[in-house]
Amino acid sequence: MCHLHRQLRTLHPAIEEAIGASGIPTVAFLSGNRNFESRIHPLITGNYLASPFLVVAYALVGNMRVDLQTQPLGHDQAGQLVYLRDIWTSS
Repeated sequence: MCHLHRQLRTLHPAIEEAIGASGIPTVAFLSGNRNFESRIHPLITGNYLASPFLVVAYALVGNMRVDLQTQPLGHDQAGQLVYLRDIWTSS
Protein backbone atom coordinates (compact mmCIF):
# COMPACT_ATOMS: atom_id res chain seq x y z
CA MET A 1 0.00 0.00 0.00
CA CYS A 2 1.40 3.35 -0.97
CA HIS A 3 0.82 6.64 0.74
CA LEU A 4 0.49 9.61 -1.57
CA HIS A 5 1.27 13.04 -0.25
CA ARG A 6 -1.89 15.01 -1.00
CA GLN A 7 0.05 18.01 -2.29
CA LEU A 8 2.51 16.13 -4.49
CA ARG A 9 0.28 13.26 -5.67
CA THR A 10 3.33 11.30 -6.76
CA LEU A 11 4.37 7.69 -6.76
CA HIS A 12 7.81 6.25 -7.34
CA PRO A 13 8.30 6.14 -11.14
CA ALA A 14 8.82 2.35 -11.08
CA ILE A 15 5.42 1.91 -9.41
CA GLU A 16 3.74 4.15 -11.97
CA GLU A 17 5.38 2.17 -14.78
CA ALA A 18 4.26 -1.15 -13.29
CA ILE A 19 0.68 0.08 -12.94
CA GLY A 20 0.66 1.38 -16.51
CA ALA A 21 2.23 -1.76 -17.97
CA SER A 22 0.05 -4.25 -16.11
CA GLY A 23 -3.26 -2.41 -16.09
CA ILE A 24 -3.90 -3.53 -12.53
CA PRO A 25 -6.74 -1.75 -10.80
CA THR A 26 -5.60 0.86 -8.30
CA VAL A 27 -7.72 2.24 -5.51
CA ALA A 28 -7.73 4.95 -2.90
CA PHE A 29 -9.26 4.34 0.50
CA LEU A 30 -10.36 7.64 2.02
CA SER A 31 -12.23 8.98 5.02
CA GLY A 32 -13.21 12.26 3.33
CA ASN A 33 -15.80 12.90 0.69
CA ARG A 34 -13.48 14.26 -2.00
CA ASN A 35 -13.06 10.82 -3.47
CA PHE A 36 -13.71 11.24 -7.18
CA GLU A 37 -11.59 9.39 -9.72
CA SER A 38 -8.12 10.84 -10.43
CA ARG A 39 -8.29 13.42 -7.63
CA ILE A 40 -5.77 11.55 -5.52
CA HIS A 41 -3.62 10.42 -8.45
CA PRO A 42 -4.27 10.10 -12.21
CA LEU A 43 -3.71 6.32 -12.07
CA ILE A 44 -6.32 5.72 -9.35
CA THR A 45 -9.29 3.95 -10.93
CA GLY A 46 -11.46 3.34 -7.88
CA ASN A 47 -12.21 5.07 -4.61
CA TYR A 48 -13.64 3.79 -1.35
CA LEU A 49 -15.13 5.93 1.37
CA ALA A 50 -14.98 4.65 4.95
CA SER A 51 -14.64 5.77 8.53
CA PRO A 52 -11.17 6.92 9.60
CA PHE A 53 -10.91 3.81 11.78
CA LEU A 54 -11.43 1.48 8.81
CA VAL A 55 -9.00 3.46 6.67
CA VAL A 56 -6.34 2.85 9.33
CA ALA A 57 -7.29 -0.84 9.62
CA TYR A 58 -6.86 -1.41 5.87
CA ALA A 59 -3.60 0.57 5.92
CA LEU A 60 -2.29 -1.72 8.67
CA VAL A 61 -3.13 -4.78 6.57
CA GLY A 62 -1.64 -3.25 3.44
CA ASN A 63 -4.33 -4.20 0.96
CA MET A 64 -8.09 -4.31 0.51
CA ARG A 65 -8.35 -8.02 -0.27
CA VAL A 66 -8.90 -8.97 3.34
CA ASP A 67 -11.99 -9.85 5.33
CA LEU A 68 -11.55 -7.70 8.42
CA GLN A 69 -14.09 -9.80 10.34
CA THR A 70 -12.14 -13.05 9.97
CA GLN A 71 -8.56 -12.21 9.00
CA PRO A 72 -5.93 -10.57 11.22
CA LEU A 73 -4.61 -7.04 10.85
CA GLY A 74 -1.15 -8.21 11.83
CA HIS A 75 0.79 -9.37 14.88
CA ASP A 76 1.42 -7.82 18.27
CA GLN A 77 4.87 -7.55 19.89
CA ALA A 78 4.53 -11.09 21.26
CA GLY A 79 3.78 -12.47 17.81
CA GLN A 80 0.08 -13.05 18.52
CA LEU A 81 -2.45 -12.33 15.79
CA VAL A 82 -4.39 -9.08 16.18
CA TYR A 83 -7.90 -8.83 14.74
CA LEU A 84 -10.06 -5.79 14.16
CA ARG A 85 -12.39 -6.98 16.94
CA ASP A 86 -9.44 -6.75 19.36
CA ILE A 87 -8.97 -3.03 18.80
CA TRP A 88 -12.46 -1.87 17.75
CA THR A 89 -13.90 0.62 20.21
CA SER A 90 -17.09 -0.28 22.03
CA SER A 91 -18.69 3.15 21.91
